[in-house]
Amino acid sequence: MRDDVTILMPVRNAVSFIDDTLASIAAQTHRRLRLMVWDNGSTDGTVERLRHWVPSRISGELLTGRPMGLGASRAELIRLCPTELCAICDADDISGPDRIARQARFMLDHPRVGLCGTHIQLISRNGQPMEGSWDYPCDDAGVRWRMRFANAVMQPTAMMRRSVALKAGNYRDIKPGQDYDLWLRLVPITQMANLPERLVAYRQHDSSVSVVDHVPGATFNRQLVERYVDQLFPGVHREEALRVHALLTTHRGQRVAWRDLRRLRQMATTAACADGLPKDAYRRTGRYRGQIAKLRTRWLRERPGAAWVRQSLSWLRNRSSDELSPARVLPKGW
Repeated sequence: MRDDVTILMPVRNAVSFIDDTLASIAAQTHRRLRLMVWDNGSTDGTVERLRHWVPSRISGELLTGRPMGLGASRAELIRLCPTELCAICDADDISGPDRIARQARFMLDHPRVGLCGTHIQLISRNGQPMEGSWDYPCDDAGVRWRMRFANAVMQPTAMMRRSVALKAGNYRDIKPGQDYDLWLRLVPITQMANLPERLVAYRQHDSSVSVVDHVPGATFNRQLVERYVDQLFPGVHREEALRVHALLTTHRGQRVAWRDLRRLRQMATTAACADGLPKDAYRRTGRYRGQIAKLRTRWLRERPGAAWVRQSLSWLRNRSSDELSPARVLPKGW
């Protein structure tokens, strides 16, 4: 059936949290659902707890005896997945009861979307809600343009089409960031979205993969963008694209040149055209407008001789629309 969904879960030594996670899967309102779990050599009783749930309480399959890296196990789960729609669930996070139903309906209603996430609610190690949440762009242009600079779909919230993941080359066995690595390869070939609700509770604790495998985000993002820059910013010389990317993410001590603003506009325009979108689609996103403003502000601050420009901008900001009418600004008879 078109709305059949398989939840894919690699796991290793998650006995402290696995029951909460599995209970949230068992409570899903979407009934055409099964679970595939790949155990990567658990030694703390996780497998025994999984056998308590699968397949007696949750339809699915538990795969043991072939421990491998996290990226490799995710790739193998995608390869073996029997359904087109596959959802990711980490062994320490909790899915809201409507998560799978909402995402599956959205994917069926939007057949060109190959990757769909949600917003996130943060919870503590013991499952208590924490202040703050992680919200992301929801529309395709907002997600795909942000993705070129930072992850825009959190992996524990992701639902994707198996055929699209395979077309992009599936997960690679790298760490950290198997998700962002795959998402960047998805950017040029499929539409993306996030649902605007917090449908996943993301547990923050010292033993999570994101903490254990921590690499400074800007450093890791830079490495991946360098790998895929020609696909992410087609038609722009790679060194120029990487320079603008660095100005917007790491600064690296470089001064902003006016050509960098023009180059960013070119990057957004050519990327939108290559992705099959209107040429101004990425330039209309909030992310792009903020980037242009950031570069323009830095350009002014780095040039003392441009003080008159700053004064002019300040004057314009303080004028009303009536004061800026041609009759008030232009010389008489102009």
